[in-house]
Amino acid sequence: MKLIIHEQEIKAYFEGLRQLIWGGSSKPKPPVEEPPCPPEKSEFRKVLQGYLHQSIEIATDAGSLAGVLREVGDDYVEINEPGGTQVIVPLGQINYVQAL
Repeated sequence: MKLIIHEQEIKAYFEGLRQLIWGGSSKPKPPVEEPPCPPEKSEFRKVLQGYLHQSIEIATDAGSLAGVLREVGDDYVEINEPGGTQVIVPLGQINYVQAL
């Protein structure tokens, strides 16, 4: 397949894409600094870190999932399911955790 695209069309395409991502201004917005983790999240993170590299079950409003806890981030956990799928769950979505 051969595509013929004019330089002006490509520039207009990427300019439109940039405006969708960054908004109307021509300068990119500086990244927003996230506030530090509230104390209750820090405590919950400590509990989760105790389950690192263990088989666990996590329940969320969307359902539960089971697997090996691979990482505890600032605001997420990463779980490897038995089929090999890696799932990232935000801490705010977790209702409970239990060891399997």
